[in-house]
Amino acid sequence: MAFPAAAAAAAAAAGVASRNMIRACAAKSVLMMCDMQPVFAKTIQKMPHVVETANTLLSAGRILNIPGVVTEQYPEKLGHTLPELDTSHCRVFSKHSFSMMTDDVVEYLNKECSDRDQYILMGIESHICITQTTLDILTRHPQSTVFLVTDGISSSRLLDRSTALHRLSAAGAVLTTSESLIFDMMRTKDHPNFNWAVDWYPYHYRMAGKILTRASAEKAVLLVCDLQDAFAKTIQRMVGTLGAT
Repeated sequence: MAFPAAAAAAAAAAGVASRNMIRACAAKSVLMMCDMQPVFAKTIQKMPHVVETANTLLSAGRILNIPGVVTEQYPEKLGHTLPELDTSHCRVFSKHSFSMMTDDVVEYLNKECSDRDQYILMGIESHICITQTTLDILTRHPQSTVFLVTDGISSSRLLDRSTALHRLSAAGAVLTTSESLIFDMMRTKDHPNFNWAVDWYPYHYRMAGKILTRASAEKAVLLVCDLQDAFAKTIQRMVGTLGAT
């Protein structure tokens, strides 16, 4: 006979495993973006990449008809969402709590998204607002699935980010990336929006600096040559110094 604690742990592990088998579905999803405000941009790790990922998912939300929820932390003092993020198809809510699951957001989800049980989370910060939002959703809706888009989530410290993602994965959230999530929703190249995804991602990587263009390759070669020249001169000086002694 299993001890109660061991049985509970086994049941929890089984629940996490079963959630990780769930496929993302646009018709069942709600896109949730947390506190992407300029005041935080200076301190968040890899913020430009997080912004690019947010733009990717916002565009996907418009194309795949996924309703969006955007929160702004204390906007009357901290400002509104970054202007480069198009939230025109989303409902924007202000909040003072760290969790996105405020009374207003919960009311909106219950009224407008009651047939959806997949929540796609992105934004900042991983270890505070994203963590509390995820735990609130899983507590309120134990049968729901929370997808944490890891390339769209960050913190001021990478340790906080990695620790939060580890904790939330253990709690039952599903870790994924924006590209994996979007193509999972499409399933096949015959999806009507497949060409959008194929066209978008080269642009996305180019904007994120992932593609080495001819010009940047030439600059890289020049940089290597400069470094080699500097290294050679340093060695010559060292040899000269040793010879003098």
